[in-house]
Amino acid sequence: MLKTKDLFLITKIIKKMGLKDAIKEMMVSVKGKKKADIEKLQEEKGMELIFYIIENLHIAEQEVYQLLANYADKSVKEIENQSINDTFELIKKLFDEGDILNFFKMAMQ
Repeated sequence: MLKTKDLFLITKIIKKMGLKDAIKEMMVSVKGKKKADIEKLQEEKGMELIFYIIENLHIAEQEVYQLLANYADKSVKEIENQSINDTFELIKKLFDEGDILNFFKMAMQ
């Protein structure tokens, strides 16, 4: 579960990675659509956003390590040294639980 202290890391990551426009586009594309269309668009745009984030992880590397460490209740060193599969599973879980996307939705209102 994300905590209030993670809010500041998330905002740093958004700024460093230039995610604001990508997130805004994702949120705008679902306005006024039917529920079935919204789910499809959210899945498509969500995947685009995830790939964009993965492509740009290096820009906010330390902040991402810290966010993942906080989320997994591990140290940054543990995150740095865990297998890449474990890291991708952790990132997937972070998005699947909806905390990140809910934050984006609230931030765009």
